Amino acid sequence: VGLLVGDLQVGDDIVAAVRFLPQATGYWSLGGSGGVSHPALSLYEGNLALTIDRVVRVEVGRIVLNYGNEMVLGALGWAPPARAFDGARVRIQPETDGFWVDAFWTMLAEGGPGGFGDSDAYLYGVYAAFGPLLGEGFTLDAYTLGRQTNDYVDPMTGEQFDWSLRVHIGWRFLYRAGLVDLRAEGGVQVGRAGQQRPVPAATIVAGHIDGEVGLNFADDRFRVGGHGFFASGDDPATSPNEAYDQLFPTAHAFLGLSDIMGARSNVAGGALHLLGKPIAQLRISLDAFLFARPEAAADGFAGGEGDLHVVWLPGPGLRVRGMYALFLPNRGFWGLGADPVHYLEVELGYELQ
Repeated sequence: VGLLVGDLQVGDDIVAAVRFLPQATGYWSLGGSGGVSHPALSLYEGNLALTIDRVVRVEVGRIVLNYGNEMVLGALGWAPPARAFDGARVRIQPETDGFWVDAFWTMLAEGGPGGFGDSDAYLYGVYAAFGPLLGEGFTLDAYTLGRQTNDYVDPMTGEQFDWSLRVHIGWRFLYRAGLVDLRAEGGVQVGRAGQQRPVPAATIVAGHIDGEVGLNFADDRFRVGGHGFFASGDDPATSPNEAYDQLFPTAHAFLGLSDIMGARSNVAGGALHLLGKPIAQLRISLDAFLFARPEAAADGFAGGEGDLHVVWLPGPGLRVRGMYALFLPNRGFWGLGADPVHYLEVELGYELQ
């Protein structure tokens, strides 16, 4: 439950809004049950927004960065503590429902003792949506992101650490024509990975690609899609650092619901997606994955996974969701036997209208 105060006229062409949304997160039986302790209460969103001449919007405070399919920057809404950032964002959108450009800067970590900015970590970037310029059915986004950690001196040991900067240049494309829909997103990463001096910083050269083609039948009540993905891993025999950094995605949505494969880095594979909507309030999906680690020391095939996901909307604002994942590991890859891994999740949610 949050608070939104909007439409505050603070100037001739300036409208202000204040948003405050806390979150309380705890885990079943991990302390507090039957006692007097309580789940941690923190701030999810808390910001002041100014809209200038209906074209420029400025947000300052704690904000949510949620772009595209959340493959690179996502709100992580499925997790108990959802993700938000401390910083500022400016959006320029000349026309309602037209193209827009965002520029933002956030602080990931405040540095410790030392000079100004020592060991600070930042995430900043520019994200633009050009789809409205291309016509109906098109989505085209382009973005450049920077993740930076400043150099610093360890106050306990006196060891010096060099600064790091990873620049991500990415794009996202969606198109729907008749029965066919296309989705693709990719990016390259360059920069430098600072290390303890006097070891020189490592050069970063990495990237990823993710694409899907779908066919839609029965007035979009049934869909079948084929999906392929690749994210580079580091080859220790070569000098650049080739490990792709997934940054801040909603990863749960892409590489299997069990999350066994972990981060999108050093991974390749494919998937078959089936989606059915027998009635407007019910959505059933079945997904089958095959995973590999291209830079694995042993057998690169990691295993396969099957996911069943059901979402039911029985009434306005009410949402019931259940999912089951079965991961079948390749014994030669994991070295932990061949026992399958099971994952079950159930959610009941209500959103005030």
